[in-house]
Amino acid sequence: MIFVPLVSIVHLLLVAVERFVKIVYPLHYHMIATRSRAVILIIFTWLFPFSPSSVLLVLRSLLFLKMKKCAILSNKYFINILNNLITEGIELRCI
Repeated sequence: MIFVPLVSIVHLLLVAVERFVKIVYPLHYHMIATRSRAVILIIFTWLFPFSPSSVLLVLRSLLFLKMKKCAILSNKYFINILNNLITEGIELRCI
């Protein structure tokens, strides 16, 4: 869902920051850009986008269970309602 684009954006941001540090602080670059910091930032790059994606996944799962309980049979109607619920925050009520 959101995971892959966020990973790409964060990764590109980190590359840009690394290049900025290399250009602006050329004599201090090796003290600033250490291997341990690189590992920490790589882990951050993968964990940061995972948190919002996992929250959305849990919310969609809960909405699916609630909608299944309401017995909505039409797939097209089901997908439209699910997208509206997530984008607009509409509350689902069983009829």
